[in-house]
Amino acid sequence: MLKKRVKLFGVYIDDVDMDVATALAKASLHGGRARVFFTPNFEMLAEARRSREIRELLNGSSVNLCDGTGVKLVAKFVGKTVENRVAGIDFGERLLALAEKESARVFLLGGEKGVAKKAKSELSKKHPELNICGAHHGYFCESENDGICDMINKSGADILIVCRGFPQQERFVVENREKLKNIKVFACLGGALDVWSGDIDRAPEGVRKLNCEWLWRIANEPRRAKRFLSSLPLLFYAICNYDEKTGI
Repeated sequence: MLKKRVKLFGVYIDDVDMDVATALAKASLHGGRARVFFTPNFEMLAEARRSREIRELLNGSSVNLCDGTGVKLVAKFVGKTVENRVAGIDFGERLLALAEKESARVFLLGGEKGVAKKAKSELSKKHPELNICGAHHGYFCESENDGICDMINKSGADILIVCRGFPQQERFVVENREKLKNIKVFACLGGALDVWSGDIDRAPEGVRKLNCEWLWRIANEPRRAKRFLSSLPLLFYAICNYDEKTGI
C-alpha cells in the first residue's frame, strides 16, 4: 500500500496521504501486522544527518509520515519529491475517529503530569464513544519502563499514542514495542496531548492552510525557536553536502 519511499539524510520518508495512512492503521486494527507511525520534521532530519543512532531510530518505524512543509522543501532542494504532507496531530485526530468507529481502545502516554488525563477528559467530550482506556504522563525514567509497559498491557489498549518529544518518544516505542504485544498501532505525535488538553492553542485554520503552522508554533512556544534556529545551519550544511548515492 505504500506508494513511494524517499530517503532524506538517511531517513526514509513514506510519501503517503492521510487516507492511505489511515487505511494502514485500520488494517493493523483488523488483524494485520502491528505498525509504528513516526512523524519526522525538518529538525529531526537535521539531527539524523549528524547521528547514525538517530537515523536508525527513525528507520525503526513502519511508516514515516512527512510531518511538515519543511520536509517537502528539503526534499526539493536535494532533487527529490515528496508530494504528501500528513501533520502528526491531524493523523492523531484521524486515529481517534478511527478508534471510535472501530471500538478500539486508546492509551495516551506523554506530556507533563496531569496533561494526559486532562486530554482524556477533553477528548471524551468531543468523542463520546471513544474508549480511552488509560492515560499517564511522560515524565518517567528508563527504570520505570517495565512498569509503564505493564500498565499499558493491563489496560487492553489497541492504540498507543506517545507524546514525549523527540527522540524520547521514538526511543520508548522502539525499545519497548516487543513488550507491548497487544498494541496494534503505535503513533508518536509530539505535542498533540498539549493541544488536546487545551493547554496550547493550535494555529488557526487559515494559518494552517498557508503551511505556516510551524511559524505560529515558534511565535507561541519560544522554547521551540531555539531548536528551530539551531537546526537551520545544520540543515543548510546537510543540503550543500548531500550525497545522492548514500542519501545522507
